[in-house]
Amino acid sequence: MTGLSTDEVEAGWEIVEELRGQGLATEAMRAAIADAWVRTNADHLVAYIRPENAASLRVADKLGFRFRNDGLTESGDPMLVFELRREPKRLTDLGGTSDERQ
Repeated sequence: MTGLSTDEVEAGWEIVEELRGQGLATEAMRAAIADAWVRTNADHLVAYIRPENAASLRVADKLGFRFRNDGLTESGDPMLVFELRREPKRLTDLGGTSDERQ
């Protein structure tokens, strides 16, 4: 794929046809994203989605991915590039007290 930087972490999903439409991709990806934040130092994840794949576009939207730019597959087919930014840590996540937040 063009546009993929070597320091980016790609998120992807695929569900067998008979199980689609049940929210499984969204649920599984929420867990995978949480795991990616724990296991990597990445500040964002990317997802490459074919423009005609409406179901994956819906999943990306539900997960909070935002359109970044157009891309191309290695064979030259159009691909949309989406990005999910890591949310900044709150002081309470870092062990801070409520007094430090004021």
